[in-house]
Amino acid sequence: MLRGFALHTQQRYMRCARAFLAYCHRPVEQLGGNDIRHFLLYLIQEKKFATKTINLHSVTWLEAFLGSVSTEPSVL
Repeated sequence: MLRGFALHTQQRYMRCARAFLAYCHRPVEQLGGNDIRHFLLYLIQEKKFATKTINLHSVTWLEAFLGSVSTEPSVL
């Protein structure tokens, strides 16, 4: 699933991915960079998340786009 990461890190990344998909209400195949930007803005402006949490969510999606994280719907 998430090669080379500790189990705790994998679990945190998966929580971030699930939160993003729940926010978007669309299949992962239909999502792109603008959706990620809108989600991160939502976390900052509406949820008032801390910088560290925003960074975790950002890294999750950078990893996904770089291919380190599987984005298959069955995994998320």
